[in-house]
Amino acid sequence: MTERMPHRHSTSNGYRNNLEKHILPQWGNLELSAVKPLAVDRWFFKLPLAPKTKAHIKSVMRQVFEYAQLCELIELQRNPMDLVRVWGGTIRER
Repeated sequence: MTERMPHRHSTSNGYRNNLEKHILPQWGNLELSAVKPLAVDRWFFKLPLAPKTKAHIKSVMRQVFEYAQLCELIELQRNPMDLVRVWGGTIRER
């Protein structure tokens, strides 16, 4: 987290919040290569959050995969989060 966290304080707080509150409790005990797009897609469907929040979480997960590929922790390939869709992520609910 320390190497790739954005410099802007508010942005890094949002990323850290998504990581600590949502991503790590669900996926933190798995190897990154074991996190599959279909499982993430189904997890998003069950999350009781606004679509925009889900889109933010997906964005953070995408960056984690990008960094893991950069560090050669996982094989260089298409980012698995590109296969996950968050419907309504750009539409405001209220």
